[in-house]
Amino acid sequence: MHDTSAFYNRYFQDNYPALKRWALQITSNDRALAEDLLHDVYLRVSQRADQPVGSIDSVSAYLYKALRNGFISHLRWRTRRGGHQSLTIDDEAIAISL
Repeated sequence: MHDTSAFYNRYFQDNYPALKRWALQITSNDRALAEDLLHDVYLRVSQRADQPVGSIDSVSAYLYKALRNGFISHLRWRTRRGGHQSLTIDDEAIAISL
C-alpha cells in the first residue's frame, strides 16, 4: 500500500463516525443508503492512491462533497427511474460550510 493510499484510508477511517452521522442525516436515517454512499466514497478515496495528498486542498471537504454528490446522484437516479417516494432534500442538511 502506498503512503498516499494509507493516508487517505486512515483519514477516512478516522472521520468515519462523523461521515456516517452526516450520511444518516442527509438520507433521513436510511441506513442502507447511508452505508452505500459511504462505501462509494471509500472506493473513490482508495482510487486516489496514485495522486499526491497535496492535490486536495481539504481532505475533509473532499469527503463531505463526495458524500453529498453521491446522495444527489442517487436522488437523480431514483427520480429518473420513477421512484418519487417521499425522500426530500434538506438543503440545510446537505449544505457544506467547511
